[in-house]
Amino acid sequence: FFRPLSWWVRKTLMAWRLLLQIVILFSLSLAAAPAAPPHILVVVVDDFGYADVSYHGGKIPTPFLDSLSARGTRLSRYYTHTLCTPSRMSLLTGRYSHLNGFGSGGVLLGPAPYSLPSGVDTLPKELQKFGYSSHAVGKWHLGYTRFKDTPAGSSWGFESYVGLLHGAGGHYSKGIPGHPGGLDAAFYDYARSFSNGTFEPFHDDSHSTKSLTKEAIRVLESHDPAKPLFLYLAYTAAHTPLQAEPEWMAKCSHLAHPTRQAFCGLVVGADEGIRNVTEVAQRVLGENVIVVVTSDNGGMLHVGGLNTPLRGGKNMGYEGGVRSVGFVTDLSQKWFKGGVTYDGLFHIADLMPTLVAVVKGASDPRPCLEAGKGKEPPIGHGFNQWCPLARPGTPSPREDAVLVLDDYTNFVSYIKAPYKLMIGHFGSGEWNTEPQGSYLFESPSVLQIIEEHVQEWMDWYFGTRDLSYFWHEVMHVVMHRFERLLRRDNSTDFAGAGQLILGDPAKGDVLASDQVPRDKIPVQVFNVWEDPEERHNLATENTTLVQELVQHFNQRHWANHPKQFNWALSCDAGLDHLRVLPEKMCSGRTSHLARSILQRSLPSTVPCRFEQPFVPDDDEEPCGKDVTVVNLHAKYKEELSQQARKLVLGALLSIAAFLVSGWVLWKRVLR
Repeated sequence: FFRPLSWWVRKTLMAWRLLLQIVILFSLSLAAAPAAPPHILVVVVDDFGYADVSYHGGKIPTPFLDSLSARGTRLSRYYTHTLCTPSRMSLLTGRYSHLNGFGSGGVLLGPAPYSLPSGVDTLPKELQKFGYSSHAVGKWHLGYTRFKDTPAGSSWGFESYVGLLHGAGGHYSKGIPGHPGGLDAAFYDYARSFSNGTFEPFHDDSHSTKSLTKEAIRVLESHDPAKPLFLYLAYTAAHTPLQAEPEWMAKCSHLAHPTRQAFCGLVVGADEGIRNVTEVAQRVLGENVIVVVTSDNGGMLHVGGLNTPLRGGKNMGYEGGVRSVGFVTDLSQKWFKGGVTYDGLFHIADLMPTLVAVVKGASDPRPCLEAGKGKEPPIGHGFNQWCPLARPGTPSPREDAVLVLDDYTNFVSYIKAPYKLMIGHFGSGEWNTEPQGSYLFESPSVLQIIEEHVQEWMDWYFGTRDLSYFWHEVMHVVMHRFERLLRRDNSTDFAGAGQLILGDPAKGDVLASDQVPRDKIPVQVFNVWEDPEERHNLATENTTLVQELVQHFNQRHWANHPKQFNWALSCDAGLDHLRVLPEKMCSGRTSHLARSILQRSLPSTVPCRFEQPFVPDDDEEPCGKDVTVVNLHAKYKEELSQQARKLVLGALLSIAAFLVSGWVLWKRVLR
């Protein structure tokens, strides 16, 4: 005890140094310890236009999407493909749709015999490597002739799925028209499936948005929060038919046009559904949740979608068709920064590698820049954009983006920042604003006015939009083509589906066509960074720029791109060409009774039946035995021509009867 003071000082310092070393080592071990990987909720909304959310200045109230996106990163230059199928495929595979053998200018029609090529990585499969449980709810539209092509099948890797496999259907009935006639056959499309091969149709006559929200909440509440969850939720709103709940419509009365009001109702419902799902996710899973919200394409103008100030809409290469609604919000603020807008180039294919990088980062404490440095993905694959989202001010690693590459629609839309190159079938390219009068379009043509009135008549005649919405699409195409015919304008439709007009990919030049002179193939170029409304076409005044863009596109993307599946092909079995869809409407062939059956719900007393719902996974025949592959595009065209002739003949007879009746009335009564 009676030691020198210097000894006590020395021992005390040694003890403090040892304690400090223990504290430092403990802190370092905590810093290096793997973080809990985030739960991931990806929400796809259907056909939302750029101006269909109020945070883009739109008139539709979307309070929850506004607040949720404000907590995260709004993607101001976020691009998708122009249609449902290719955008969803790019999201879930992390690469351009055409690399999966499916061109980005079409959608799957009916039971198309398309399968994802073997060996393609998918987001659910990739996340399962890190211990995730993956579930899907909602619209699929990525193939279903074989069970392996459905969400819970071996090609995609979800553990469970609830929803509709087709691209659209009645929001209440879950039914779809059987063929262009609409009334002769109808089919039911709503089921639950599991990775063990179980497939169970079930009845739910609530609105699809409410039904899918309920199913997503069921997945969340039954999940063990200790295990990371990936939930893919794909709403059918705001896709046609325009059917919305009264309480949603009540929030849209400030809009002038009834079609716009109905579209607004679907958007309001989706906003409410996303709010409910997100609140349950926070309650069940905590704050460690990343929420991604994306539209699959721009809004469709003739059914109430709006993309102002952008040009064009869905199924067009213009900005209104491909520059979409998208944002990423990290509820914990641990993985991504919040309250910012990211103006770097971002493609929907970037979501998969970005989310996978975050999950890998949960077990790798290195900063995102260090972890991903110098790793450019193969051409056509998505970029890891974790760093730009986590560190505002970091430039986008992406310099170009393929928006459309399709052999069958002869359509190219391509961005090499800051320019956009478009070749072939551009689309009509209207500029539209919020309707203030009686018509959707600001300065409607005579044919557009006729189209709107005919669509109103169809709603009345069919008695339900479950059936009339298909004819709306037909009427729009017919009127659009007739208008171009009157103007002798073939610039936006210079080739039909299946007729290859663009250059042979094996020759490596998109403009080297054997059928059309090079100078006759339509080309447009816009500086979309400075001219996002695409009002000034640079192609006519800067041929050097066109050549540079075409050369860059040829070298990186066009030359030797994979052979594409013809999206017009489908499995045929007479009128019941949707035979491999989960069985016909529960009441079978219903003829005109389909009106009342589809109007609100199916009779719960009639059981749903299954008859060979899927082609066996190992069947070499694309549609199974005794079922032929047909070009559904050509078949529809033939059937539609017959229906159109009947309608025209009926209209002429009605007019003649009216004139004769008027003449008789004037001749025998009024005189």
